[in-house]
Amino acid sequence: MDARQLADYRRFLAGLNDAIRLQGDEVDRSQARVDESREAFVDRSLRRGNVDELIGRSRVAQALDDARREQRLADDDSLSRHRNE
Repeated sequence: MDARQLADYRRFLAGLNDAIRLQGDEVDRSQARVDESREAFVDRSLRRGNVDELIGRSRVAQALDDARREQRLADDDSLSRHRNE
């Protein structure tokens, strides 16, 4: 291999190394974006779970209030009928 071919080969290898380094940098940036997205997703999922839990608790509380109200009405109705007899 003559000096010119060797110089061309070295330039090729240097360019290849630069391309590999740039791709490695891009992989690192992409991994960082994936990590940030995953963290944001987990955070949103936790918040969603908390909101869902609050909604569930509210529905249970509402159902209990409704049941108590219905029981009170039934008791009042029964008491009213008993007084009228």
